Amino acid sequence: MKNIKSKLITSIAVLVGCVTLLVGTSFAWFTDSITNSNNKIQAGELKISATAYDLGTGGKSYTVSGINGGKAFTFEADGQDLATVNTPIISETDWEPGKTSAKLLTVSNEDQLSAKIKLSFTTAGELTDALWYDFIQVTDSGVTGAFTQRDMSTLSALASAMEFTLETNETLSFIFVYGMKTSAGNEYQGKEFTADVTILATQAAVEEDGFGNSDYDSGAEYPAVNASELKDALTNGGSVSLGNNIAVVPNGPNEDVLYPQITVNKDTNLDLNGKELSVNVATNENLAYTPAIISVNKGTLTLNGNGTLTAEAGNNNSYGITIEGGTVIINDGNYFGAITAVQVESGHLEINGGFFDLAPTCKAQVPQYAKYIVNCIDKAYKSGTATIEIKGGTFVNFDPSDGPEGAGTSYVADGYKVVPQEQDNGETWYTVVPE
Repeated sequence: MKNIKSKLITSIAVLVGCVTLLVGTSFAWFTDSITNSNNKIQAGELKISATAYDLGTGGKSYTVSGINGGKAFTFEADGQDLATVNTPIISETDWEPGKTSAKLLTVSNEDQLSAKIKLSFTTAGELTDALWYDFIQVTDSGVTGAFTQRDMSTLSALASAMEFTLETNETLSFIFVYGMKTSAGNEYQGKEFTADVTILATQAAVEEDGFGNSDYDSGAEYPAVNASELKDALTNGGSVSLGNNIAVVPNGPNEDVLYPQITVNKDTNLDLNGKELSVNVATNENLAYTPAIISVNKGTLTLNGNGTLTAEAGNNNSYGITIEGGTVIINDGNYFGAITAVQVESGHLEINGGFFDLAPTCKAQVPQYAKYIVNCIDKAYKSGTATIEIKGGTFVNFDPSDGPEGAGTSYVADGYKVVPQEQDNGETWYTVVPE
């Protein structure tokens, strides 16, 4: 598996941005998600909308003390509905010292549930030190506060300190003003900067439940939008959801071992929320170790949300989930292993639904290893300390009832059977259904 070759091509645009509205899920919290990144909307019952207005004419004007020479910022009358547009809200190029721009952003709560709003930013690039920004909240009566030029490097820290509450049918508006410092010199020519601007939303602890409790949703958490937040959330347990596609950059020792990247030790419900969780390995990188995206040592990890977990890692072995003492319950979603999507070393795996296949590089190079898509360590299976119980799901080129641990063994639960179906491409898909 160390000689499998694949190529990953990435591209970075100069000063790009996206706005994402997301709602965490916990104990049936209502959810909403809007992503402005060439663009997609996913919505539940909490109706959150967002609009971006460019500088122009015909719209609202705001004078902000300390910037623009005392002249007002005027915005276009018609904005971009971030649920439908295909253009990032920050798309200017060819920056030079002294250049300034601004956007008027609005977030509206259009339903009957109060919501908490939080900003999150991720930035990168060698141009960061040459740029500045500020966020200025505005109301119908005018600007709240004055302009403060902030170094772009502080953007992430500022985000963690900002939180707003939107009552029902209320709108939050703010000006995002940004530019290049006049002191920026020749050393910044040709440099780049990328920014993801994320707005997170979740239920506020305002409405009462059926028993008169107004704090029943106080535990509603924001979704995880990057690998660091996901790691912290899974470590803490409880209800966790993905707010973005998340790629974990693996790290491990210089030795041939299976090395977990995120560890679960508490009961956790992970809502993939239609997003993808993956491992990010650089093109042609050869890892001495085998990364496992998630390792479940204690407690029960339950996966829902019909998203994707893929261990694709080019010419490297990589596992999706390893179970080392806990329990994993998979109810839906798509799982791709390189070679193994889920391996049980000690503990229990229950599959009630989902789609399981080899990751693309492995599938192209070593299709015969489909028999390891889900797998128990042989010795642990024989001793009864590693078990798999399958009650649903579809498995590509792997029949989980046909001796996965030797003649006469089956991963399929009693009362269930496997239905094979030949595909036009020559594959056989094995689906587990009730008898």
